[in-house]
Amino acid sequence: MKGGDWNNGRFRPDNRRQCFSDAGFSGEPYRNVKDSVFKWLFADPKYLLQLYQTLHPEDKVTTAEDLDLVTLETVIIKDIHNDLGFAVGSKLLVLAETQSTWSVNIIVRSFFYLAQTYQNYLRKTKQSLYNTKPVELPRAELYVIYTGNSQIGKNEISLTEEFFNDMPCALETKVKVILEGEGHDIINQYILFSKVIDEQIKKFGRTDDAVRETFRICKDRDILKEFLESHEKEAVNIMVQLYSQREAVTEWGESQYAEGETSATLENIRELMKNLKLTADQAMQALGIPPAKQAVYKRKL
Repeated sequence: MKGGDWNNGRFRPDNRRQCFSDAGFSGEPYRNVKDSVFKWLFADPKYLLQLYQTLHPEDKVTTAEDLDLVTLETVIIKDIHNDLGFAVGSKLLVLAETQSTWSVNIIVRSFFYLAQTYQNYLRKTKQSLYNTKPVELPRAELYVIYTGNSQIGKNEISLTEEFFNDMPCALETKVKVILEGEGHDIINQYILFSKVIDEQIKKFGRTDDAVRETFRICKDRDILKEFLESHEKEAVNIMVQLYSQREAVTEWGESQYAEGETSATLENIRELMKNLKLTADQAMQALGIPPAKQAVYKRKL
């Protein structure tokens, strides 16, 4: 597997730990678990090839060495990145992974992913859009892996159908939807893994117990068993770090909020004292500040 040349080396397929830390801490910690496992799993050439073979079973000759990772870290809008992108010959496959809440906005996200990936490709291949000769582009395939329980009812969604009532539009984007199936292929195993961790979160809350129990259940059910056995110790340790770091971020956010609230109250006290000629005690009483906190504000005036 060639290693993300289009992305100027920003995607590091050999750095598994980085795949976890890149997930971020906004939103739910268990979202980071699924997102991180997705990135870590398919950063491995062995499992990436299995994914490609699931999508293209007719291709019997492509090997892991033929796959070129082009996953994006950031696309146009802050904190938006695609989960997986890779090229195979003249094909470009871009995958996004959704959670339990379905949204057709994935079509727009996929369009952004594709546009940025094409831009990176043109830069890498030194092609200019201002030349008279048509540029050469790989043929794109867009996918979304849905891990929730809602009935989507379709295997492909399109921009014109979902957003413009099938009216003619200057732009069309089609995304294939991959749902839970009956097989044991690598994509279906990942979907089942995601559903197991959702179940364990409901049972244990967003704790490392939920992660450990998810790993145990999946190994018992032969869901990503080989992958989880190979990386369990490191993965669980990283998951625990994710939870701990999120708690630290939450505490920091609460302290920042409290500090901002104090500054705003002090400003209000000063305004009343200045404009209405009130004493500090009168101003705090007018603002309804509890007597127990008035001494604290007085010291800061």
